[in-house]
Amino acid sequence: GKPQVLDEKAKAKIETDLNSVVYFALLPFNLDDEAVRSQYLGQAEIQGEPYYKVGIRFTPSNGGKDWQDRYIYWFHQSRGTMDYLAYYYHTNETGSRFRKAVRVRERSGVRFADYENYADPESADRKIRENLVSFPTRFEQGRLRLLSEVNLEGISVVPLTQTWASVDATH
Repeated sequence: GKPQVLDEKAKAKIETDLNSVVYFALLPFNLDDEAVRSQYLGQAEIQGEPYYKVGIRFTPSNGGKDWQDRYIYWFHQSRGTMDYLAYYYHTNETGSRFRKAVRVRERSGVRFADYENYADPESADRKIRENLVSFPTRFEQGRLRLLSEVNLEGISVVPLTQTWASVDATH
């Protein structure tokens, strides 16, 4: 394609959007970054299955432009899989979403999932929008609206070769 000249606003939007795609695609692997502040929030049951709830916030210094966003992840108690997440975002506007992992698969030992992305039609109410913990209940009650699907296609994982790792270590 042809290179495009973008103004600063367009560049910032593309950067934020790309960061978001990569962040969600690689979950939960990036939850050990130094900017992450995690908190155990107890146990929950979603669709008859037992989960641990983990809240995530970010530090302002290393958390990026969207450091104020808040997340809750639900990890299955016996499988250890991250099957649901909810987040409250401040980037460009405010809102909240609930995601359910679907079409889960592994590539070279790395777990990937597509997501059903839900919104709450009642989320104009700030208390509902900010109360991420209540999303699973509203999901089970059918009170969330499927907003979009996030589908990862053409995924491949290429391990670093010993040669590449050696070259990388010298720089």
